Amino acid sequence: MKKLFVTITAILSSISLAWAQYSFALDKLHTSVQFRVKQAGKDLINGRFNQFEGTLSYDPEDLSTARLDFKIKVQSINTNNQEWDQLLKKPQFFNAGQHPEISFKSTRFQAKGRKILVSGQLRIQNITKEVTFEAKDTGVRGVQQDGYRKGFVANGKIKRSDFNLKYGLKEGLFDDEVEFFVFAAYVQGK
Repeated sequence: MKKLFVTITAILSSISLAWAQYSFALDKLHTSVQFRVKQAGKDLINGRFNQFEGTLSYDPEDLSTARLDFKIKVQSINTNNQEWDQLLKKPQFFNAGQHPEISFKSTRFQAKGRKILVSGQLRIQNITKEVTFEAKDTGVRGVQQDGYRKGFVANGKIKRSDFNLKYGLKEGLFDDEVEFFVFAAYVQGK
């Protein structure tokens, strides 16, 4: 019995150490980045970005060591309306030609009850601002062909005027507040 206990403890310790030591790559197939904004104060415009990449270093026992880097390709914006998509890529919005990526680099992870507050530097166009959003750790599971998989659900709000995206604000065409949702899956590097 003692031998079994020592063996189980050794296995659990090695899993815990592997968890803390390895980075996770974004599983693009099981990840989505979505947003919504009100038009004229009532109608919702929903959209998503179809191309992104990211890495995660995460130990749930020590959030001070967690790191997240995430990049979104602006050209991949998709509102299910080609006219909207083309407008959003133009200089009055994202200016995709000069600023092809939106990036986020974490600066702090902090536990708040069952949620995690993730703070970091969000860069849209030439402007970088500190933002915080809420995330929920959806757990880890082992998949034979992929190794360990880690999941998160995150949401937050930003003011687009903070990033000089002011088109239609004065006229009340679009709200300033944009809400975003990220459903992310990560695979542990082999």
